[in-house]
Amino acid sequence: MTDEEKIEKAAIVQKYLQGLFPECDVQTKWDFDSGDLLFRIDEANGHIKHRGKFTYEFLDDTKSEDMPTELDRRKLRSQLSKAGNNEVLIKS
Repeated sequence: MTDEEKIEKAAIVQKYLQGLFPECDVQTKWDFDSGDLLFRIDEANGHIKHRGKFTYEFLDDTKSEDMPTELDRRKLRSQLSKAGNNEVLIKS
């Protein structure tokens, strides 16, 4: 995955998660050791609502234009709700 693809996919993830939780602060960052994209969703009061990571393999295997559909198919919102503030792993 090129640096441009990483930037694009991180932006897609950010926008997707912000769309699911518009009242929350969504943060993403790269884990440079693993290549995974980490995310954290904070409530307005600063408490962590959800957190998790997209594995490098998932991001590399999934085309940018397919990511929102793939995340819907995997029922990411439901996974996050069930996990609470425990980490959710999105992998291939």
